[in-house]
Amino acid sequence: MSIQYRVLSRLRDLGPLSRAQLSDELEMPRPRLVAELDRMIASGTILEAGPAASRGGRRSTLVQLDPELRFAAVDLGASSIDVEITDGRLAAVASYSESADIRQGPGPVLDRVSELLRKLGAQSRSARLDTIGIGLPGPVSFRDGVSVSPPIMPGWDRFPVRSTLTSEHGCPVVVDNDVNLMALGEHHSGVARSVDNLLFVYEHAFTHQARDLVTAIAEERAPEPSFADALEVQLVLDAVQRSAEHDAAWTSVPARTASNTDPGPGPKPTDRGQ
Repeated sequence: MSIQYRVLSRLRDLGPLSRAQLSDELEMPRPRLVAELDRMIASGTILEAGPAASRGGRRSTLVQLDPELRFAAVDLGASSIDVEITDGRLAAVASYSESADIRQGPGPVLDRVSELLRKLGAQSRSARLDTIGIGLPGPVSFRDGVSVSPPIMPGWDRFPVRSTLTSEHGCPVVVDNDVNLMALGEHHSGVARSVDNLLFVYEHAFTHQARDLVTAIAEERAPEPSFADALEVQLVLDAVQRSAEHDAAWTSVPARTASNTDPGPGPKPTDRGQ
């Protein structure tokens, strides 16, 4: 964890602190900390905020987050776009939500996201965004900043979400699964703030998958995700339940085989009314 990250986290959560207080908080030699603070001041990330209260001897200088810092949070759902701009302490300064269809593909959806970010940035009276975080409703490669075989997002597989938004807005971009980000939010400032272990379950995507399944059957076409995909999810959920029943013991998930992916006899998409 970088010194800069630790400094920003303390100033975000605790507000303005003196150099001496930061040195105590981070358990770091003051010369090393002061050198890092000087670099952060030069970059415009933090500002000096006057003298701190005396602790005896020469008074230290307070530092604080630059009030002009702006972070953007974007949540892409199967049928919605939610955008919020915050200051450095994560207080909301502008937000907007609208209906959208993730199946339109990454081009139209991300173009709309960028348009909303520019509009909200103007509302927040900021000339720049310092960081963008975006949550996607499907599997994500955090390292590469791309979706990976998302079941409800045609056209998004391996699309360069991070590099697209970085090029458009000129700032760092973090891409992750939307539920991972919800869990982080709850752990930082929600109901899970005081716990060490958290299991976060979100059913919204399942609702849309169930809708798509019924629609596919009605239109006599193969559903996506397939019945085999649904069975694999069930195998994972079954493993979670068995693990919980044995004090969170490691539990393997059975491999998919021809025998456990064959839906067997029963109605097919072309068997309506039978």
